[in-house]
Amino acid sequence: SMPKLVNEASCAIAEVLQLQDNTSSANWGTTRKDDIEKTMKALLEALDHAIGSRGWRVAQSICECLAVITESSPLCVRSVKRELFPKLLDVLGAPTSPAAAKNVACGVIEFFLSTDKKDTLKQIPDLNEKTFNTLFDLNFQNFEPRKDWDTVLDESNETDINNIGEVAEGCLDRLSVALGHNKKFTDLILSRFAEGVKSSNWNVRRTAISCLMVASEGMGDRLQQVTVSSTILPSLLAALKDENKYVRRKAMNCIAQLYTDHAECMVHLPGCTNELVSALLDTLSGPNEVPTNASTALAAVGNIAEVVGDEDLHDDPPYDVVTTLQVLMKHFHRAELFFEKDSAVKAVREVVAAVKTPLRPLVDELMEFFQQLVTSDDPIAINAGTEGSTNLAASVGYEAFSVYAQDVLEY
Repeated sequence: SMPKLVNEASCAIAEVLQLQDNTSSANWGTTRKDDIEKTMKALLEALDHAIGSRGWRVAQSICECLAVITESSPLCVRSVKRELFPKLLDVLGAPTSPAAAKNVACGVIEFFLSTDKKDTLKQIPDLNEKTFNTLFDLNFQNFEPRKDWDTVLDESNETDINNIGEVAEGCLDRLSVALGHNKKFTDLILSRFAEGVKSSNWNVRRTAISCLMVASEGMGDRLQQVTVSSTILPSLLAALKDENKYVRRKAMNCIAQLYTDHAECMVHLPGCTNELVSALLDTLSGPNEVPTNASTALAAVGNIAEVVGDEDLHDDPPYDVVTTLQVLMKHFHRAELFFEKDSAVKAVREVVAAVKTPLRPLVDELMEFFQQLVTSDDPIAINAGTEGSTNLAASVGYEAFSVYAQDVLEY
């Protein structure tokens, strides 16, 4: 009945626990386990009341205190999360919960995930799935400002709800990384990806791609070529043509990450690399593509080229090298911003360093490009041109490059 006192008491308990952690022995949280559990029970009861009475600021203080408890006493971590997370998920899932409440709940979940050194959440599988699905479904909701969410603690009644999607995405990213190593949750992430990329809501499409991207590293050999060809490849190709620039950019980043994490699967899947490189190059010629997206696409092409080279496909790369280099050089001359030009140069350099035989028809054209760089006034361009010339010489050999050797030495 007295939210201000509950709020202050929660903060005081947190301060006491932190002080004990700093001044007591390492096993303090274990020896005082009974006291801590009593405190935890009281806080959880207070949290129920705060949520029921819509005291979201009080709820936030209580949750932060519970977070401190889990640091003070590792034995309480799992029980706190088992009790706390369902309450937070109920707040997130309820259509009547105001945006500010959802923001608090997301922030607390994100805090727990970021400080969970022992990954205790992974030990509660039923809660994992509900947490992931609730956070993912949060993107389907439209948030409107609510100024009546807590009139007791703050008379200004103002709260920033603009970052709810950002906080929810941070939670999803952390959870996806943690769960990517588990087969059950690999299937869950892939299932929500396939569903999300078809949504009419651009933020859902972007979030679905983001979940796949951050979970990619942990999937290991569970990411099969049949899944890539049937679901991931067509979805990413469609995303590269999405009307929303943020969806396109996330797809570009995801492609680069998949090649980093699953080189053998992606490179050796027939037609996959050629289709993706062609689609990335097509985005460069789009009349309305923003420079940041163009730079991201260029970086993705360079990353794919590097991975292909690492797979020892120097003489028979699975994409059209000649067309790729011509488009990259053309884009360099067309680009106006420095970072976009720099990305184009890096992409050219990666392709040249990764292949051999396919470069021979382009030696003259490439050397003209590199000569323009080394004769400029920009030290970075000079360095890139010199390195590119060296890579080209190593790739095509003495016979094809000897005519330019003297000029390169003079530069």
